[in-house]
Amino acid sequence: MFIKEHRKDYPIGIMCRLLSVSRSGYHRWIKRRLSSKEFEDKRILEIIVFHYKKSKRNYGLPRIHKAMRNQGLLVNKKRISRLMRANNIKAKTKRKIKVTTVQNSRAVASENILKQNFTASSENKIWTGDITHIFGQKKDGFTLRL
Repeated sequence: MFIKEHRKDYPIGIMCRLLSVSRSGYHRWIKRRLSSKEFEDKRILEIIVFHYKKSKRNYGLPRIHKAMRNQGLLVNKKRISRLMRANNIKAKTKRKIKVTTVQNSRAVASENILKQNFTASSENKIWTGDITHIFGQKKDGFTLRL
């Protein structure tokens, strides 16, 4: 496989010598016909890729297997899995959104006392902050209020 992929970069004779492969063995390997299993794997892979692209890369192993069964093709899940893994075919996964805040529908906003005037006559007279994530959280059935 390495020799075939890099034959344009390096001479075949040198690669065969470095990898301890005979040149005649390499050329025989290149010209050989596919075995029946390899031929069948290639055909199944084409069907897998068809369903994968048809689903806009969303289908994974279970859905591709189901789609092939619906076509009347009985193929083992392990074989489909092996072919998908070997060809780097993976379903796009969507991350679930983790809800970190739950808004209390009965909460009332506080009055705006400062009205955007943040200048204070002395230190520690005006404090601001955003602690809305504390309000509305329930602990042991009680709503926390500060």
